[in-house]
Amino acid sequence: MQTRPKSPDCIRGSAVYEVVGVGLACPSYLIKKKIWDCLFTWAIYRAAHIELVSDISTETFVDLYINLWQAEIDEQ
Repeated sequence: MQTRPKSPDCIRGSAVYEVVGVGLACPSYLIKKKIWDCLFTWAIYRAAHIELVSDISTETFVDLYINLWQAEIDEQ
């Protein structure tokens, strides 16, 4: 049985936020308010981060992503 060749993202060096996956879970209810779990995964470093969001608009997602990215820069 032959194995598939590795993806170039797995072989070459990459920046932290270069290969990111995002997933949204089904809505949950917290004190009569709908919330979603937003899961960010970074494939290069095998890291994950979960955020709770009150809406799933593009603006909310972009703000959340920028805040995560800014927090990483501030740590360095």
